[in-house]
Amino acid sequence: MVGMATGRQIHSFSFVPNFDPNDSNLVIAQRLLQPLEDKWQRPADHKRISKIGDLYSKSESEQIMVNPVLLGAIPGGEPKITVVGAPTRVAGDMKQELVVIDIENGNSVWVIDGQHRINGMRTSNQPMPFVLLFDERAGQNYTGAYLAELFSIVTTEAKPMKGIHKEWMSYAFQLDKYAKKTKRELMEIGIKLATTPNFGLGHANENLFYGQIQFNDDLGVDADIVGAFSFTIQNIVKTLDSKPMQELLDKHKTTTIAASISDYVSVFRDLHGQPTPTSLLFGKHGRERYTCIGEGLLEAWLWHLNAKDKLPVFNEVYSTLDRIGIGTCNWELLPWTKGPGTNDKNAMRLTMRTVFFQLMNAIEPVPADLGQYLLGRENTKITLEFGVETDGKFDESSTHRVPITPFQSQDISLDIPLYMGHKRNRVRHHINRSSDPSNFSNMHTPNCRISSCRLVNERGNLKLPALETLSGLRRQDQGLNLGMGRVAYVELDCTALDEKSPFKINLRINSN
Repeated sequence: MVGMATGRQIHSFSFVPNFDPNDSNLVIAQRLLQPLEDKWQRPADHKRISKIGDLYSKSESEQIMVNPVLLGAIPGGEPKITVVGAPTRVAGDMKQELVVIDIENGNSVWVIDGQHRINGMRTSNQPMPFVLLFDERAGQNYTGAYLAELFSIVTTEAKPMKGIHKEWMSYAFQLDKYAKKTKRELMEIGIKLATTPNFGLGHANENLFYGQIQFNDDLGVDADIVGAFSFTIQNIVKTLDSKPMQELLDKHKTTTIAASISDYVSVFRDLHGQPTPTSLLFGKHGRERYTCIGEGLLEAWLWHLNAKDKLPVFNEVYSTLDRIGIGTCNWELLPWTKGPGTNDKNAMRLTMRTVFFQLMNAIEPVPADLGQYLLGRENTKITLEFGVETDGKFDESSTHRVPITPFQSQDISLDIPLYMGHKRNRVRHHINRSSDPSNFSNMHTPNCRISSCRLVNERGNLKLPALETLSGLRRQDQGLNLGMGRVAYVELDCTALDEKSPFKINLRINSN
């Protein structure tokens, strides 16, 4: 129903089901262990409330409120609302007549949209328009889940709902992706990690994630406790959402998986020792700059667990990570003043996932210096694939691979053989497209990336715009068109994770 009431009246009978801005991450996570009755709407912005009050509530103000607020009868509290009289029907259609509704003072209706307007006009006698969702039959239509979903859809706030808040509210009311059981299980793992002090015998003495997963957009976590494993609930759900996790959930309970993740991070903390300001794992830099490393390490652990018939206990986890050199590794590897950029973060995450899966599963031998091995100089290659075009596509059967050592500026002349009498006039950057980690061998390459590519003539003049050239090199379906001439000239800038200046590699490509 649509109606009018003064700001003072609406304030007297309405209630905003919001959470406190100072609610800790632990408190919010604990609420999600049970059906969420209230405390799901965003906290009030008191500056906005004051501005609205100044605009509409002053006696000399000529402004009127024309934007209606949206209210909903609190589920189970429908008897607090009484309709005095009712509209009559004419020829089967509802005739719009003025009726009066009686709403008890106190918490009789939820404010779905308009908390700042109502609070700003709480002392005003100026009429405000409202829309009230009300059904006299308790619980028939407007359930708590329905009203919460409505809030997420129709909110007219100047700012959209913050990301973390939207994530856990969607889970609480099974909205969007959380309508699926498998997605809810991922959130359940995150909630159990955030709300369980320890997982009992056979597991770590203390769960480091207890109260240290971010559920409040405005309250962070302790860098000394979780460091690079500083997850928001939406980030940990995203990281968990992988092929191995889908298979793990078919074999194990969410609590069992959460316990194994807790053990894994606790062992890292034990072997690492006290946090340090510039550590990639634990301390300020870990939380602020290198959460990509935590994501990669967690992904590696999921792949590792999925390769085992039985999940390991704490002592087995400790033995595995100690064997590969976690305790002797120098984790202050990258002394950057501002931290990695987006491309570097993706490379670092992939490196951690790949290398640690290989080491934990004994696919690769344990290096003498794990830190330097992570930087990738022992076996990092930039691999280019040359081929021919067939029907506008890169002909996979024509692929000819050329690995290049990228850690020095150099001039290289490449002799690329013909394929069945045809010039290989396409080149692309080799990317391992297999999702099977057993094929990750020799993939220890993300530590050095191609940051720039130029296709030039023999005088050094660009034949294509630089961005178009780099895009072509990365395009897997077609690759970069080198042209039909006998010689092509390609200039690459390759940047390693621990270097600021790129290595310039000039390629003279001969097709015979």
